[in-house]
Order: sequence, then C-alpha cells, then structure tokens
Amino acid sequence: MECGQVAPFFLNSILHLNLKKLTNQLTGALSKYHNRPYVVFYDRYHPLMERIHNNAGTVPTPDQSCIDTLLGHDRFSAKLASGAFYLLEDWARRGEYITLKKQKMS
Repeated sequence: MECGQVAPFFLNSILHLNLKKLTNQLTGALSKYHNRPYVVFYDRYHPLMERIHNNAGTVPTPDQSCIDTLLGHDRFSAKLASGAFYLLEDWARRGEYITLKKQKMS
C-alpha cells in the first residue's frame, strides 16, 4: 500500500487561548480534510475534543500533545514528573503576546 505524500497542516498555536476560535478552526479543518484516507490529529487541550472527534468521525491518537507524540509517552511523562516545562519555538516567539493576553483574561 502506498501512503503518498504527507501534507501537514497546523493550526495556529495561539488558538489555545481562545476555545471558541479553536473549536471553529478544528471543526473546519477536519471537515476540509475529511476525504483524505489518513488524518493524524493529536492534542487533547480542548475540553470538547472527544465530541469534536465523534462529530467528525475521527479517532484521536492516544497522545496528550504533540510533544508526547514526538518524545514518546514514557519519556514525556518522566520528564514532566521531574518538573520539565516544554516550550516550543512557536510559543517562545509569541511569549509576550501570550503573557499579555493571559493578563487581560485574568
């Protein structure tokens, strides 16, 4: 079986700060790509993720996040248990915006 080319599609990470916008983007992306034979979708940060998957007819990966996927669950969990904080480049570049946004939300 030939898998073909992988065409990754990533949502803007800043959407984690606005669940309504994140819901709209998630459901829109799943709807747009529903005809693909395989869609790898991960991240459990949205409280309605199970419902979103059920509505889209998709099955999530067992991973908690993209970092969990990249490191493997055992290594990810061990590092978290020892106090690790994961900061990806995308979040680091937006740090000031995220901090200001969270302060306004408080």
